[in-house]
Amino acid sequence: MGINSMKSRWMIILLLVATKNYAWTGEPQTVSGGILDRSHTDLIAHKDEVLLAIITAGSVLDRGTGELLEQRRQEYAKQEARQEALALQNAAMNEELHRIYSKDPWRKIGETTNFARGNGWVEFQGKVESATLDGAVFRGKWGPVLSVFTEVSDNNHYISKSDSNAEEQHKNGKHTYGSSTVNDSSFQRKILYGDDLFFVEDFPYPASSNEEYEKMLAFDSTYYSYTNSTGQLLTIHKLIYGRPCAKIWSAEEIATAKQKADFKKKTAQDKLLKSYQDMASRNDPYGLLRLGQCYRDGENGLDKDLVKARSFLQKAADAGSPTAVDELSRLPQ
Repeated sequence: MGINSMKSRWMIILLLVATKNYAWTGEPQTVSGGILDRSHTDLIAHKDEVLLAIITAGSVLDRGTGELLEQRRQEYAKQEARQEALALQNAAMNEELHRIYSKDPWRKIGETTNFARGNGWVEFQGKVESATLDGAVFRGKWGPVLSVFTEVSDNNHYISKSDSNAEEQHKNGKHTYGSSTVNDSSFQRKILYGDDLFFVEDFPYPASSNEEYEKMLAFDSTYYSYTNSTGQLLTIHKLIYGRPCAKIWSAEEIATAKQKADFKKKTAQDKLLKSYQDMASRNDPYGLLRLGQCYRDGENGLDKDLVKARSFLQKAADAGSPTAVDELSRLPQ
C-alpha cells in the first residue's frame, strides 16, 4: 500500500470513528474526552472542529511517514557505503594479487611449462641465508597466497659514535670533550619476514646474504638437505621457483583459453545480474540502482538502454537511494 493511500485510509477511519452511531441515536456518547463526547447534532454544529481534528491527525501521519522515509534513506545510505567499502577491499586484494602473480607468470619445471597459479603454488618471503649452485636458503615465511605478511618492529638500540671536536657539544643529552665515544639512543625500524628456514630451488635472482624478497611465488615440493656454515647437516622444506620463460601458444591452446575465459566471464556476469534482479524484485534500492547502472553502461550482459536505465534509477531514488538521485541528475537526456 502506498503512503498516500495509507494516509487516506486513516483519515476515513478517523472520520468514521468521529461520527459512528451519532446519526442513529442522536444521543450523547460517553467516550471520555474530546469530540467523541458529542451528540450527532453537536458534531454537525461543530463540523469545523471535527475537520480540524482530522487535519491534525493527517499532519501527525505526515510527520511519521517523513521520519520513516528518512530512516529508510539512512539505512540505504549505510548499505551503499558498505558496498563501496567492499568494492575498495576487493580492488585492494586484486592489486595485491597482481603484484604477486605478475612476477614471472610462466615457469619451466623439468620439461613442463607451468602457469604459476593455482594448486601447489605458494607465496614466500624472507632474507637469503646462503646461496647454493641450485638455489637459495631463505629465512622467512611461506604459505598460501595472501596469507604471508611482513611485520614491523621499532626496537630501541645503541650506536657508538666517535667525536673528535675539541669544543664542548650537547649531543643526545650528554656533554663530550675532545675525542670521545658516545652512545646515541634512537629507534631502528626493522622488517620481520619470519623465522622459518626453507630452500628455493632454481631461484633466479641475486642471492647474496641478507638479500630481501617479498610476494614471491614458488611450487610447493618436498625437502632439501644441506650442510650449513657451522658444519650441521640440516633437512628443510623445499620450494621450486622454476625457470622463468615465455609461453608459446598454439592456435588450439589460444582458442581453448579464449573459450574458457568467455565462459567464466559470462557465468560471473549471469550470477551478478541475477543477484541484482532478485534484489530489485524486492524493491531493494541497491538492486534497482545497480540494474539502472548496468543498463546505462551496458554491463553484465545487458545492452545499453537509457530508457530502462532511467526507469530503474528513478525507482531506486523513490526507494530512498541518494546515489540514484545523483545518477539521475547526470544521466544523458
